[in-house]
Amino acid sequence: MGPGFRANATIGRALRLVIRNVCRTVPTELDRATFSWPLRYSFCFGENEEYSDWTPNHVLQGYSPEDSAVTIMSVMRLLAAIEMSPEPEVILEMISETARLYGLSIDSFVGDARGIVVIIAMEHQRRLLDDGWTKEAVREWLFERMTRPTVGRYDLKVNLAEPSRILVVAAGGPGIAESRVIMPHLAAPTHERV
Repeated sequence: MGPGFRANATIGRALRLVIRNVCRTVPTELDRATFSWPLRYSFCFGENEEYSDWTPNHVLQGYSPEDSAVTIMSVMRLLAAIEMSPEPEVILEMISETARLYGLSIDSFVGDARGIVVIIAMEHQRRLLDDGWTKEAVREWLFERMTRPTVGRYDLKVNLAEPSRILVVAAGGPGIAESRVIMPHLAAPTHERV
């Protein structure tokens, strides 16, 4: 996900230029943000299919394993969920708490199609795989905890229609035991065969 992979920046930048020049999302016209956001420049990454025993995201979206597909989503927040515990439930609870810290309100513009992306990095994924967790089990577990009623001021509900609205992807390199949660901005994840 970092700047060291040229394709990530190239693809992300090309898409941003299309959004800006074709859709006219330029300042004072369709873009009326108070502040901009670095991810609007370029944010693109591939799922780590070759190093993962999990079902690839595009297969879970209905494509065949031989297909190549892209998922696109407008991003509001990229949150880090760092957890050193070897216990899968503790890791998933940290991911859930990270998302609930900001919450996700109901969006009448997007409706039930709204979703989030949970990026499970190698260390967390290894711990989950060692205990037999599948992507489907991870998203069911997260959905149950993210959508439960709120408890306090810093515990907000993540309003999602169903577990399939949590896209779990394996990505990132080896290193610190962390995962990422991508929260949307007036958008639903969309995908297409390429």
